[in-house]
Amino acid sequence: MGSAVFWGVLFEALCGRRSRPARIVSAAAATALIAYVVDYHVVPKRFTPGFETHLSKRSLAITYVALAAGFAIAALARRASR
Repeated sequence: MGSAVFWGVLFEALCGRRSRPARIVSAAAATALIAYVVDYHVVPKRFTPGFETHLSKRSLAITYVALAAGFAIAALARRASR
């Protein structure tokens, strides 16, 4: 739960309040990329999420694409409802 909140806060900080769709999408992609780098290249192995033990490399990539898509879709929906 803590990591989800952490990445969400990072996304919101990169995105800004009234962002254009292109900025929202780029902030979502940047957040997912940073999450991957931190999860698998910065923290010690014992603190990684562990997805790699159950998923192929392709599926692992799709997991982080889905993270970016979730951020972007939520922010774009929020923007459209204003």
